[in-house]
Order: sequence, then structure tokens, then C-alpha cells
Amino acid sequence: MPPRRLIVLDVLRGFFILYVIILHGFTGVVYGNHAEALEKLPLWLIIVFAPFLLLSTWAPVFVVISGIAQAYVLSGLVFQKDPSKPLSLRNFFGGALVTSLFLYMLSFMNMALFHHPMDYAGKFRYTFVTGALHNGAWLPFDFHLVFYNDALGMIAINGLLVTVMLYLLWKLNCLQRTRRAAMILGLTTAFIFLLSPFLHSRLDPLFFTALDERRIGLALFLKLFVGVGFSTFPYAAYGMIGMILGLFLAKHKEAKWLRHTGYDVATAMIVSGVVLTIMTGFEPKDVIHHPYPFNMQLIVLGTILLTCIWLILRLEYCTEEQRARRAKRTLWLRRFGLLALTIFCCESVFSMLLSIGYRKLFGYGDFFPKNPLHIIFFISLNVLFWSVVLKNWEKIDFKYSIEWWISRIAGMVRGRPSVRLQADAILYQPCVPIRTTVTPCVAKADI
Repeated sequence: MPPRRLIVLDVLRGFFILYVIILHGFTGVVYGNHAEALEKLPLWLIIVFAPFLLLSTWAPVFVVISGIAQAYVLSGLVFQKDPSKPLSLRNFFGGALVTSLFLYMLSFMNMALFHHPMDYAGKFRYTFVTGALHNGAWLPFDFHLVFYNDALGMIAINGLLVTVMLYLLWKLNCLQRTRRAAMILGLTTAFIFLLSPFLHSRLDPLFFTALDERRIGLALFLKLFVGVGFSTFPYAAYGMIGMILGLFLAKHKEAKWLRHTGYDVATAMIVSGVVLTIMTGFEPKDVIHHPYPFNMQLIVLGTILLTCIWLILRLEYCTEEQRARRAKRTLWLRRFGLLALTIFCCESVFSMLLSIGYRKLFGYGDFFPKNPLHIIFFISLNVLFWSVVLKNWEKIDFKYSIEWWISRIAGMVRGRPSVRLQADAILYQPCVPIRTTVTPCVAKADI
């Protein structure tokens, strides 16, 4: 059967990049990402923005999304491939390798130029472009920032790890056996979590020493595994969980397993994490320091898994009529999802420019007003700005966006063109099979 795009992935990407716009506008622009400011938030602000504070721990959801997408696409290649025409390494690794390299280079550029200011390695640091907008003057380039593990670097490394893991499962004849593959991936997840504290305790000091001594090669090597931010250990575990969900979607079955076993595992993670948090304590400022402690990892991964399963059952395992209606209702959100990467890289600069114009218009000088009406109006202005940009950009299929460049280059390398940015087909006809790719279609399930 010809394939179709997974609505659930566009909805997840859209929701969380919209959340990034809101969160970064609040913490990065209004409060400047100062941890001290977060500790002194007034009660009314904590109440109003409590859901966003909770979701601020969910950055690894993009790794889960990447794991789902990779497992869905690559296992689909295996399931549908003609046995007389075996898959080549180019088919399997080409697109993932190009995308990961592109994202990793983009990560360095983002941390050098565009990321919001942050407290890192004992000092509050500013990137080159966004820092100039914050301070009204150009600042010296901060060498340390490019060694921070941001979300782009996390997604890049995990994309390769997921592809390698899928290849191994295929060669071990486990890819077609969904539950066996899920067991292996679950054990791998647990191993990553258990190994992470040991690796950080041993390698983090070496990483910081290498930074202080300007031993660039060693610091870059260690950054692939540990360091500050979204390091491979433990965040590779999120990609393994995404792979499990992607394999079930590719086999278009196992709805009962997802509903029962999946929900049970997610609930057990959340309960365990909450109990550990009660025992060890929690402070609001902890949500901006990575990697999170083990108790928070359990809560974050558990809530992400619970949400993903619920959305998959709602958006993919349903009748064709229900799927079409839900796709139409989520059109605005899915539009954000198509350009999540471009928005992530650019939102800090445009948000700061909007902030400067806003402060000049209302006469607030160098500091953004902490009045709730101003904050809500400014964040709404950010969302409106991107809504207008995306609505007009879709008329030319988002040409020259970061996603557009990645799709073109990856398509040439793997020998398979991509239609991921054909706005009319993806946004307005998501239930129509896509005939230019080879990914499988998720059929209706017995729920």
C-alpha cells in the first residue's frame, strides 16, 4: 500500500516548537534567562505559566520524534523491499548521515550566534548576534558556548545512533519482531540511564579541563558523549523509546500493546520519578540545568511517552474519517511543525527584534516590563508573527528554509526524493498516500 505522512509527528513538532516560541519569549527575552529571576517569580506568574514550566523539561521530545520518524521510515524500507534487491548502505544511512552532519554544524552556528543568553560553566554568557541585541553592543565571541550540547546537537547525534541501532536490529533479524525489538530497546534505554552518572562523574572533569587548556580536539571528542546540556548520555535513551513507537507504527498493529503495556510503563516511570523527587527535593531553577537528575529524567520520559502514545492512538489508529477531521483541525499546528527547525534557529533573533521595537513603542528603555498584560501581549505577538510568516511561506513550499536545504541534499545522497515540504499535499491532503517515497502506511486498528 502506498505510504502517507504521520500526522502525529507534525502535531508534536508543531506543538513543541510553538511552545519554544512562547517559553523563550518568556524566559529568554522578558527575564533574560537569569536563574535568579526565576527564583523570584511572583505567585501570579507561577500560576499563569505553571503548565509551561512543566513543559520546559520536554526538550528531549524532539529526540523521541526523531526516533519515531527514523524507525518508521527505515523499517518501512525493510518491510517493503523486494528480497531480490537488497538494501544498500546508501539507502539505509545516506539521509541520516547528511541530516546529522548538517544539524551538528548548525548546532555550532546556533550556539555561537543565535542562542538566548545562558548560565554556563560558571559564567553568564551571550551568543554573538542575540547577545548584541540584548546588550545594545557587540560582545567578544565566547569560545565556551560552542561546546554546549544544545538541542540541535542532541538530535544530530541521536539520529545517527538510532539509524545504527535499526541497522543492527535488522541484521539480527529482530526488526520484523516488534516485541523482541522493543525489549532490546527497553534494556538499552535502562543501560544508558544507568551508565550516564558514571560517565559524567569520570569524563566531565576531563571535558572542563580540556576547555580551560584549549585542547580543542579532546573537548570536541568528549562533547560527543558528556558535557553540559543535552549530552548523548543520558538523552540517547529518548531516541530508543521513540524507535519502539516508530516500529509499532510501521507494522500498523499492536494498538492493544500500546494502550496497555505502553501506558503501564509510562505510568511506572512517572510514579517512580515523583516518589524520588519527594525524597530528594526540587527547585524551579533546576529545569534550566542539564542533564537532569535521574528522578526528573523518569518524569520527563514517562510524561513524553504517555503523551505520544495517546496522540498516536488518537491520530493514527482511527477511522479514515476521524483521521481526516483531526488533520483538518490541527492544520495551523502542523504548519508550525513543518518548519520547526528553521523556527528554532531564528526565533531568538526575531523575538529580540520584536522586544526592542515593543520597548521603544511603549517607552520602557532597556528592560522589558514585568506587567502580565505586556508579557501576554508580547508573547502573542511572537506567535502571530510566525503564523503570518508560515502562512505566506507555504505558498512557495517553504523554499530556502533549513528543512528545504536538508531535504534536497539528503534526497540526492540517498537516491530518494522527499516531499516533506509540499505544502498542499502535506497540510491539506495528509490522508492521501505519498507515491514518491517508500514508507509504509499506518492502517486502521482494532480499538
